[in-house]
Parts: sequence; C-alpha cells; structure tokens
Amino acid sequence: MYRVKRGFRPSFSGAFGNGSDVRSEFETTELQDSEILYAEYDVEFYNGSAVVLFLRDGKLYEVHGSHCSCYGLEGQWEPEETTLEVLLRRPMGGRMSIPAAVLGQIVQE
Repeated sequence: MYRVKRGFRPSFSGAFGNGSDVRSEFETTELQDSEILYAEYDVEFYNGSAVVLFLRDGKLYEVHGSHCSCYGLEGQWEPEETTLEVLLRRPMGGRMSIPAAVLGQIVQE
C-alpha cells in the first residue's frame, strides 16, 4: 500500500496543467477515485508523448501515451500497476522517468 506525504501537491508539466487536461487529452473518466501524482505531456511539432502516475486504493499506476501529427492521446488510457521500487530503478531524465521530487513524496506502508 502506498500513500503520499501530507502537503503533497501534484506535479503537472508541458501541456498538462491539471487533472482536467489529463482526462480531456486521454478522453478518460477513469480518474474519478484517483489522485494524480505526476502528469507530463510534451508536444513538439505535432508529435507528443505523455506519462501519468496516479494513486488509487493504495496502489500506484502509470499510463504512457504518444502520437504523431495525425491523432492525439485518445484511446491510449491503459493503466499499468507499478511499484516505487520499479520507478526508482529507472534512469532519471529518461522518457519514462518520474522526477525524484515526486517519488520522494511517496510512502510505502
């Protein structure tokens, strides 16, 4: 089971400014009982890639999506359960990495 430390504020980056942006771009309603921890959507010359980390029922999930100029992120909402250990093993600054400042706020119980 996971939780975030008291006072944690979610981190949004790129074209994601808040949870509504995440739901809209992915065209999903699945985040109703979830807490977004980190969401980044980088768009350059109509190509984009996104990563979302969220907490639901004490479990961590991540979603990755990408697109070319033809489409957006719609239809790519496929949450995968993950662990803090897995996230910490990824090289920082890579395409699938979550910032250390966010990971440091996650507590395993």
